[in-house]
Parts: sequence; C-alpha cells; structure tokens
Amino acid sequence: MIQIALVGETSIVVEEGIKKNVPEKLFILHTKNESNFKFEDKAKKLKEKIELEYKIPT
Repeated sequence: MIQIALVGETSIVVEEGIKKNVPEKLFILHTKNESNFKFEDKAKKLKEKIELEYKIPT
C-alpha cells in the first residue's frame, strides 16, 4: 500500500496514521515555507523521522 500524507502545522496526524496502517511507501506533500510557518522544513524533519523510526521509504 502507498499512502499520501499532507503536512500541516502538526505532524501527529501523519504519525498516528502510519502506526495504524503501515504503508510500503509514503509520499509527503507540503506547501512552500511561508513567513508564519515553515511547512517545507517541517516536512523534511518528518521525512527523516519516519525513515529512521518506522523504516518506511518516503
């Protein structure tokens, strides 16, 4: 199964979702960094965490 995750201000929703249904591959979608929130930076950190902790390719 392949999943698509949309990254917003919190990543807990994505993490809880992959705990319930572990995908073979995860695609993380985000908008560009904005002045009030760094979506791209948060998505990159989430990608690293998922690859290290859950061993899921992103």
